[in-house]
Amino acid sequence: MPIRSEMIYWFDPILFENWKGLINFVVGEKYTITEDGDKVNLRGDVSLDAEILLHLKTGDTFTLLDGPYFEYGSRYGWMKIQDDKTELIGWVVEEHTWYAPIGQ
Repeated sequence: MPIRSEMIYWFDPILFENWKGLINFVVGEKYTITEDGDKVNLRGDVSLDAEILLHLKTGDTFTLLDGPYFEYGSRYGWMKIQDDKTELIGWVVEEHTWYAPIGQ
């Protein structure tokens, strides 16, 4: 169980089993925003109420810095990323259809 100082994150083994074969997110790797993820919000913190720093568009690229993490009781997973164009660092909701690995 990954633990962070601000929050406790966990993986539900049954839920995680259903995600096998989707995207294996790897810290340090680059990804692109798909059409499904067009206008995804880059947020300043892990919350839907956090400040929106940027709207990422289809074709934008980013580097995964941390995560994805899934908070107990939340319906969203979160990934810490750095936008390649602006170099802004923030958090995006994890949704496997919104992102695609670059070069695969």
